[in-house]
Amino acid sequence: MEQAPLRWSAPDYSQFPGGRKKLEVLARLVTDEFPTRPRVLDVGCGNGSLSFPLAELGCEVVGVDVDPASIESCASHNTYTRASFVVTTDDLREVHGPFDLIVCSEVLEHLHEPRPLVAAITEKLAPSGLLFVTVPNGFGLREIGGRFERFLRERCGLDTVLRSLRQRLEGLGMPSAAAKYAMHTSNPEQGHVQKFTQSQMTRLLESEHLRIVDWRNSFVILSVFYCRSGLSAVERFDSWLADHLPAFCASGWYICCRASAVHR
Repeated sequence: MEQAPLRWSAPDYSQFPGGRKKLEVLARLVTDEFPTRPRVLDVGCGNGSLSFPLAELGCEVVGVDVDPASIESCASHNTYTRASFVVTTDDLREVHGPFDLIVCSEVLEHLHEPRPLVAAITEKLAPSGLLFVTVPNGFGLREIGGRFERFLRERCGLDTVLRSLRQRLEGLGMPSAAAKYAMHTSNPEQGHVQKFTQSQMTRLLESEHLRIVDWRNSFVILSVFYCRSGLSAVERFDSWLADHLPAFCASGWYICCRASAVHR
């Protein structure tokens, strides 16, 4: 069967390390798993980096976030009649299910207690629905590198040196911190407080009666330093390498789940 073309609009998430791969995985999930375009809940939608591409694919999208500035940004940039954005609390009581597809991308690692949100998401999921979760590998090269950089800045007084190095790398293809925040959220103060391992993520999802049906690696590390919309040889090799390495080697994961029969 001929697959629908993949199209997405600003903010152009394919300009972010691993972004094109995530968009393609998500778009294929939509086109392959649903005979008609699904009703989608984008939990922690930030500035709409995934909500807008999903709406462009024809999905009915409800984007929610606890950050009012992010929702305001989404609303001001929204040109899709099938997309709406709502400020919500952690229990998602402001939105009403069920949803055929729920997306929770780069959210759980920011929460001191992620399980209540996973429970709330499960309650909004349609009986035959899918949950698409993405999180960084808490002990992957990207997260370890970030923690080491903070250590050098805060404990070793190398902020000026590292700032100069980062500027040089940005000139070679690394996205700037400002571009990163503009892509993801209007609240850049939320750092990562969870360092997930594969087993921890499995236990978290299964604790709320979710059954993992697919697990994919994002990239390893090269895309962090050289990003050209996911199309360069460096990025394609990085993506291919992640696909052929064990999960613990990847910088992040794309996880697809269904509600278990017990929960239904």
